[in-house]
Order: sequence, then structure tokens, then C-alpha cells
Amino acid sequence: MFCPQCGLESQAELKFCRSCGANLKVIGKAVTLSEAIARSDGVPAKIKEMVQNLKVEKVTEEVSRAMDKMNREIQRTAEHRRENSVAVAKQKTAAERRESMLTRGFVKLGRGTGFMLFLYFLSHSIVAQARSRHHQQGSVRHPVRRRESSG
Repeated sequence: MFCPQCGLESQAELKFCRSCGANLKVIGKAVTLSEAIARSDGVPAKIKEMVQNLKVEKVTEEVSRAMDKMNREIQRTAEHRRENSVAVAKQKTAAERRESMLTRGFVKLGRGTGFMLFLYFLSHSIVAQARSRHHQQGSVRHPVRRRESSG
């Protein structure tokens, strides 16, 4: 089978052209269908006419559009990766990277400590408030009764 887009001869079991990436499976099905219909005599003339009007160029145009879309997506992804690698490359030396990591670490430590203190004071105020409500309701502990010893 020859690729209709670039003309390279390809094996029948290949799904895509090794040179241009065209979808050979779709093209192969169209060619096989047209050959099968052309060989059979029992097929109505209308179907034969439809197959004759079927143009491989239309299929290759669809494949070409899909390939262009895929190439644009790959290019966009590659640009995004380049931007990320450029940001990493700006921190050239190991000392600069270490300093950046230490700074981020201390910021996280400060946040964690602040959050811990907030939770400590919050829980302390909740406990104090619960104790004051408990005392305001007049629920005082009953004294433990001592057994009198008979003597």
C-alpha cells in the first residue's frame, strides 16, 4: 500500500505512515471497500457510483487536519515545558537553588507555627468558655460522703 499523502510504500498492517504520520488504517479501509465493491457484480450501480466518487484526497484532508491539530498541541505543550525549564535555569547555581528552597522552607515553618498557635489559643478559649458556663449553671460538685465508722 502506498501512502496517498507522501507516496511512501508501507506494509498493509501498519496503522500510520512512517514518513508523514497519515492514518493508513482509514485509507486502507476505504481502498479495500472500493476494491471489494468494484469486484462484486451484485452491488447496485448507485453504490458503485458512490465508491467511484469517494476520493482518497478527502480522507487524507481529514487526516491532515487531525495531524495539524495534533502538531499544534504538541508545539503548545513543548513551549509550556520550555517556559518551565527556563524558570528553573534562571536559578543557575546550586547555592541559589538551596537558598530558594531554604526560604520556602522557613515560610512554611512560619505558617505552620502560626497555625499551631492559633489552634492552641482557640482550644484554650473554648475550654475556658465551657468551664465558665459549667460554673454559671450552678452545677457544683457534690462533696464525697465519708462513711462514719461505728466505734
